[in-house]
Amino acid sequence: MAVGIPFPTGKDDLVIEDLEQLLEDLQKEGSLTSFNPIQFVENEEEDNNKIQTTWIGRYFRLEYPLKAMTSSRLISLQESILDVINKYHLQDYSWCIMKGQNNGTLFSYYQGNLLQSTVLVKDSFDRTCSDYKQSAQLHIAEFESMFDVGKYHDLYLSASRNLGKEDLNKADVIKLTKQMFKGTRKSAARISDSDSSIAVTITIPKQMAASTYSLTYTGDLWWIHAQGRLENIDPISVDDESAACDLFLRILLRYTAIE
Repeated sequence: MAVGIPFPTGKDDLVIEDLEQLLEDLQKEGSLTSFNPIQFVENEEEDNNKIQTTWIGRYFRLEYPLKAMTSSRLISLQESILDVINKYHLQDYSWCIMKGQNNGTLFSYYQGNLLQSTVLVKDSFDRTCSDYKQSAQLHIAEFESMFDVGKYHDLYLSASRNLGKEDLNKADVIKLTKQMFKGTRKSAARISDSDSSIAVTITIPKQMAASTYSLTYTGDLWWIHAQGRLENIDPISVDDESAACDLFLRILLRYTAIE
């Protein structure tokens, strides 16, 4: 079980105290085989890449042997974690992270432990927003910073909602992806599709890396994710086909401008 737990400003110690007590109780049961400690460090230096990170939450991860976990025990465990979330109204806690990118400044708005929407700002007249759900980012890296939530909502209201088309569909994604990568020399795209999904494998020979980006429809939601050496993207859910296709194309578009 893995749950993202945000830490609202001023309640960090209280949330951590309750989570540590829950972890201690679970350890006493004797069936917990693995977990990550709940520690909060205002700034910590990552060993591998020496990037300074500020944590605004923690990922609460627990591992049990499959045979030791019954459905009733799983429900009870989920309720214990939800008790902490509800006690501190963590689902209502919201924040925004701003980070610079090669194609502009990205503003990401979070509530609870989910990303709710983003705005990409290239200049005063070029602002594009997206609505989708993804696991929340619970840390701020060296070149990122917190941004005022009220100002974010102003940016969101001033942004356009797509790349210029309101009725994108799966067939458009295939057609536009072929057009985007036609003639590119430093990246290549291979497309495969079925009735309910599209898979685009992006390869950059110079980096000896590739990732497969998938767009899949499952009844009532569209899902986007990626896996590979080039990039991994946790599952993103979108409830509208046009918005999902638009976001998928924006993700792929980054690889057509590689220097």
